[in-house]
Amino acid sequence: MLESDTALEMGWRIQAYWQFEQVLSDKGFPCLFGRRANKAGSCLLLFIPEKDERQTLCDGLQAYVKFVNETPLEDRLFNPLIVIFEKNDFNTLAEEQAHAWGALQHLHDDDNSPWPAGACTNPETFEWTYHFAGLSLFINMSFPRHTAMKSRSLGGHIVFVVNPRENFDEVASGETESGRKIRERIRQRIADYNKGVMPDTLGFFGDGDSLEWKQYQLYEKGGLSLSRCPLHIKANTTDPFSER
Repeated sequence: MLESDTALEMGWRIQAYWQFEQVLSDKGFPCLFGRRANKAGSCLLLFIPEKDERQTLCDGLQAYVKFVNETPLEDRLFNPLIVIFEKNDFNTLAEEQAHAWGALQHLHDDDNSPWPAGACTNPETFEWTYHFAGLSLFINMSFPRHTAMKSRSLGGHIVFVVNPRENFDEVASGETESGRKIRERIRQRIADYNKGVMPDTLGFFGDGDSLEWKQYQLYEKGGLSLSRCPLHIKANTTDPFSER
């Protein structure tokens, strides 16, 4: 790589991270756990260059899952994986969101590990959650062109905030009073930050009327309006809820 190429490669990463850090440094930003991780400098960063997007994403998630599997839960609660995509020449919010779903599909297609026995593979049921390398994950997708849904814009690039699903059960479980209070506090902070705008689909995992994939991408005018999950999940013969 030429020296000028190296400077360009580092340039977009520095700018993208600076934008991300500025958003999370805002005291009004609704995610208390994200703010804490950012302040502590414990976020794990994965930059996705446009020219090698698919392989870099797959390799990066493999490394993250390895870290999660080797680290006790209490030592990694505030180590979200921040995935920042270089490509940002989109014209609309819908184009950004379509690209993000395509990246998730490629990641699933490139995953050689089977899902755990009994894991639901039908996204249209509340039991479903995304898995990679055998680990259940929650993926928050943020986009530059979100304006009404300001809480889902983390700068000038598409950003995935990735956490193991179990992290949320630990810090904000719907089964405990403290967890329910944290959920309601964050929900109110989202409404305040977005000046009253709250997505109809915002919910919590395990609620009978909440679908997990709808939490990944939140809708606002100009974005994708999806009636069904755009992901095509491989069949799992041990899954009693499988579509296939």
